[in-house]
Amino acid sequence: MNMRKLIVPSSGIELAYIDSGAPSQEGYLTIFLLHGLFFNGAVFEKVVKLAPDNSIRIVAINRRGYPGSTPISQADLLAYSPDATDEARSKFFDERGVEFLEFIDTFIVNEKLPPISHGDDSEGKPSSTTGGVALLGWSLGCASALTTLANIEKVPKPVQERVGRNLRGCIFLDPPSILFNVPIPPGLWIPISDVQFDVDTGASFFAYLITSYYTHASINSYSPSTLTHIIPSTHRVPSIFEMTPSQQADIITIDEQTKPEVQFLPLWVKQDLEYYEKVCFDREWRKKYFPSLDLTFVVGEMGPSAAIMSLWRVQADNNKRGGGFVNHKVLKGMNHFPHWDEPQATLDMLKEVVEGK
Repeated sequence: MNMRKLIVPSSGIELAYIDSGAPSQEGYLTIFLLHGLFFNGAVFEKVVKLAPDNSIRIVAINRRGYPGSTPISQADLLAYSPDATDEARSKFFDERGVEFLEFIDTFIVNEKLPPISHGDDSEGKPSSTTGGVALLGWSLGCASALTTLANIEKVPKPVQERVGRNLRGCIFLDPPSILFNVPIPPGLWIPISDVQFDVDTGASFFAYLITSYYTHASINSYSPSTLTHIIPSTHRVPSIFEMTPSQQADIITIDEQTKPEVQFLPLWVKQDLEYYEKVCFDREWRKKYFPSLDLTFVVGEMGPSAAIMSLWRVQADNNKRGGGFVNHKVLKGMNHFPHWDEPQATLDMLKEVVEGK
């Protein structure tokens, strides 16, 4: 699919994106998508194609270092080093969050996106909400979504107000457990972290395992022993088998810009947990900056065990605080790639989560 580019005002960097275009209906919802590790924004092409017929506009953004977007500078790559300070890592993440916020704001203005509008019934009571925008982070992109929301205070006041008053929802789709510092259970093997493989071999094996389906004994037990950590199910072929060689070439990016993210994964936990606590559980902060925002964690029932353990952690943190901070949803029969294998069902889920339809 054709990618366009948008210049981020404060820094001048470019972020490439795929845009489904505006639906014919007025008051449509726009959802910005942030991709994960190695799989760039083209992985969302199926939901992009279906979006206009579902009265939704989809904008899939390529993160820095992925095709079409400004590469990560050599100076910024130092933040990936184990020797980097917490301050350097925080600066790196904060800057990425500001870039996404300014992208969203600029897109809202340039494209004249429909603002949030609240409809009333015949008795004057709120009955429906239209327009506005939502943000979805998928897989490692969940970290980018958290970073984006957490840095709302660092953008100019007009950007704060425009994004803040129009952001209706944020969906965290199949977040990896490392983002929440969930301990690695016995039996969980991560090929991209296995020192017996070079990064390219580990990444290729990772692409096969992460796109597979897994049959878990129970996803409601809160016990890792009831999850399948390594061996895929024969229930359905991995999603990557449903991609042509040409599609794989467009979707998968394994190069010198993206491979350093692997070594960075264990190093950004401190910053990510700080963002997570503020975004998800600081009710007063959320009310101040995002008065209409709902947060929803979504996992595939047959996805990787790490995502399910992430949901358990979020549920426990939510319950510990009395509940009501975040929502959750399980996608029956789906894996880590619902947007590829079941694009219409994924759009239905997005409408349900954000619009209540």
